[in-house]
Amino acid sequence: MRVPEDFRDLLISLVILGAAAVAVVLWVCIEKRRKRKRTEVLENLAMRYRMQFEAEAQPSFLTSFYGLNLLTLGHSREPGNVMQGEMDGVTVSLFDYTYVTGSGKSSQKHRQTVVCLSLPTLALPHFVLRPENVFHKIGGVFGFHDIDFPEAPNFSKRFLLRGAEEHAVRAVFNPGVLSFFERHKDMSAEGFGNQLIYYRASRIQQPIDIRGFMRQGCELARLLAG
Repeated sequence: MRVPEDFRDLLISLVILGAAAVAVVLWVCIEKRRKRKRTEVLENLAMRYRMQFEAEAQPSFLTSFYGLNLLTLGHSREPGNVMQGEMDGVTVSLFDYTYVTGSGKSSQKHRQTVVCLSLPTLALPHFVLRPENVFHKIGGVFGFHDIDFPEAPNFSKRFLLRGAEEHAVRAVFNPGVLSFFERHKDMSAEGFGNQLIYYRASRIQQPIDIRGFMRQGCELARLLAG
């Protein structure tokens, strides 16, 4: 018996839709399981490092980092897996941070692990540093100022550094800080007052790398403190 062509097409469409729905459900389940496993692993790490842990940050958590631009970008901001404590004499808050830019089909989700560091001796002018790309170079043609250091050409070539108080920014970016970023050329940082954030844009740090990542941030904080 011959199946009508319209019915056959409908059946194929239903099979495809059903397969797509199953794939979505499986992906959601796998993603939830992955997130739950990461939370468990990081909570165990926090216990090992004698740090406090919260899977979901308090609503006021981000507001405690006043003046740090990254934590005000976009919308739907979600800090999570928060580890807080002290390491190498530096107050440390590490967390996974997600935010969204744009809306609808043009929206983009940004995920990264961020470490916020604080020292009483830090007194930073506001600055933002990130790896330089071709769009930043084009921006320079239109007057967007990049603070360069003739004595550190590799640093100046690789990074975009901005700050309203250029003289003060130059003062804290001492040779040790410049050398640090020449060794960690994929990283971004921002500072203001006695607080510093350090991260690799759109990169979630693996648990095995967390301790080294926090220690890098602590080293940078001490270098900036002079």
